[in-house]
Amino acid sequence: MSFCARCHGINLATTGSAYDLRTFPREDRERFFRAVTKGLRAMPAWESSLKPEEIETIWAYVRSVQSGSQ
Repeated sequence: MSFCARCHGINLATTGSAYDLRTFPREDRERFFRAVTKGLRAMPAWESSLKPEEIETIWAYVRSVQSGSQ
């Protein structure tokens, strides 16, 4: 998660220009995986650093933070 927190903040509370993952569409898992693996705009690609299982864990974390903020 330290990869994510650098830009997306602790508990996804972004204070900068990074995408606020608390608002990421919950039904758009494939888009999330594509953005993490291939990168998007200012976000780097993490496919050489993160295994699919790790990305799945991050997705689960994003969803858990979302449900706690609704």
